[in-house]
Order: sequence, then structure tokens, then C-alpha cells
Amino acid sequence: MKREARRVRLARRQVLLARVSERTAMRSLAEALSEADRSEAIAVRSKALFEDYGARCGGGDGASLADLGRFSGALAALERDASKARDDAAQQASWQARTLSEAQTTAQRHNERLEKALGDYDRAREQRAAIEQPPAPSRSVMPKQSRLARDVQGEVQQQLAERDEQSPSQALAQCPYRIRRIAQR
Repeated sequence: MKREARRVRLARRQVLLARVSERTAMRSLAEALSEADRSEAIAVRSKALFEDYGARCGGGDGASLADLGRFSGALAALERDASKARDDAAQQASWQARTLSEAQTTAQRHNERLEKALGDYDRAREQRAAIEQPPAPSRSVMPKQSRLARDVQGEVQQQLAERDEQSPSQALAQCPYRIRRIAQR
């Protein structure tokens, strides 16, 4: 029974660790998906700004046109970086989804082990209780030992009465084997 109790404790610890791992994987997946969404929004917005500023005609002097070009270049770089970050976040989300799937499978396996360990523990406890408490005899059925004692006692009393009438050697010869052995001692 101690072994089954140890298995139950181990299975409970493993289930707890699997749940923690599963929650961590869920949180990481949520963060990766939110990062992918943020990067996507930045990429879309920077691309729209780049197209808007690129379409403007520079009607001013060369300095303002150069500033507009630098700004457009910065928007293009921002869009590239955001697209790259979006792709990285998508890959991370994919990896986190696989990790979550593995964590859920592990948690399910540990839950099954816990159920089996609990079943084994209950069976061992029932078996131990059955061994420690034998069934009580019914009142109508006298225990075998009590019947044997009553029968032997009745035989002894009967033989004692006959012995009073007979000689000691004749009385001893008529006793059952068990009684003769006791009397000869």
C-alpha cells in the first residue's frame, strides 16, 4: 500500500508540473500571437505611410525634398523591419503551438497515470481492509472451533460418566485418539 501511495504522490506531482508547463506554453503562444499581430499592424501602417509620402510631389526646395526622401526611406526600413518581426513572430507562434500541443499531450498522459495510480491505491486499500477484518460469523452458524470444543467437551463428559462405571484401562481404550494422547501425557 505504501508503494501505491508513493505512486499517487508522484503522479500528482507530475500532473501539477504538466499543468504548469501547459500554462507556460499557452502564455508563450499568446505572447507570440500578440507580437505577430503588433508587427503586422506596424508593417501595414508603415507601408501605408511610405506610399502616402512617396506619392507626394516635392514642390519645395531641395532640402525639404531630401528630408522627405529620408523620411520615406525610414518608413521603408520600418516596414521591412516590421515585416521581418512579423515573420519571426509567426514562426515563434508556430513553435509555441507545437510546444503547447506537446504539453497538453503530456498532461493528458500524466492524468491517465494518476487515475491508474488512484485505482491501484483504492484496490490495495480494499484488499488490506479485507485481510485485516475477516467476515464476522453469522449467529446461526457456530464457528468451527467452537463446535469442535463443544463436541470434544461432550465426548469427554460422556466418557467420564462411562469411566466411573468401568475400569480405568477399559475407559482409556474407548476414548478417541486425541483424548488418549492427552490422557497419556
